[in-house]
Amino acid sequence: LKPAEKLFAGKRHLLICPDDVLWEVPFQALSMRGTPLVARFNLSYAYSATGAQTIFRSRPARPAGTVLALA
Repeated sequence: LKPAEKLFAGKRHLLICPDDVLWEVPFQALSMRGTPLVARFNLSYAYSATGAQTIFRSRPARPAGTVLALA
């Protein structure tokens, strides 16, 4: 996560869309500067980015710059 650490600045919620065997990775236990992600962020999981996009479209619009997507 270190290469993307600057992108996480100011974010409070992470949406994780693992694929295949990545569902086995305990993302909540991964750490940034020694602090587990679950202690720094609200975490949500989605089966696909397409499914997450559908959910975002059904909710009221969010201000620009509030979504961070990593692949």
